[in-house]
Amino acid sequence: MPYNDEQTRKDEEQFQQHLKVARSLTREEKEILTKGLDLMTESIIRLAAIPSPTAEELALLDKVKIMMLEVTETLGYMKDVLGESAKRQAYAYYLHIKKLAEEGNPDAKKVYEDLKPDYQASLRSEMGDN
Repeated sequence: MPYNDEQTRKDEEQFQQHLKVARSLTREEKEILTKGLDLMTESIIRLAAIPSPTAEELALLDKVKIMMLEVTETLGYMKDVLGESAKRQAYAYYLHIKKLAEEGNPDAKKVYEDLKPDYQASLRSEMGDN
């Protein structure tokens, strides 16, 4: 598949939008999210422990479980987006250092030689060739 096609451009644009959202969470928003997750967890535990729950309690338990699943999926996706961003940055750094090393920069050559084994191991790991 060509890397300069319309779908790839759309996917990259969407990735950048998601990355912007993931990076925009403030410390306060993260704390609110953490407290909300704790509250949902406590609610699920409390509701699940009721020996003979009413229909209303069961409906509330289902609602809280769905909310927890949605938040967990969103956080997982955000983690994946941030991880992909970090991987791209690391790759760009590696390529830059490699280029400088190939151009004869002795400091870059030392850094490149340090990075190369880990980078190659990472590639093998991603390809499943542990």
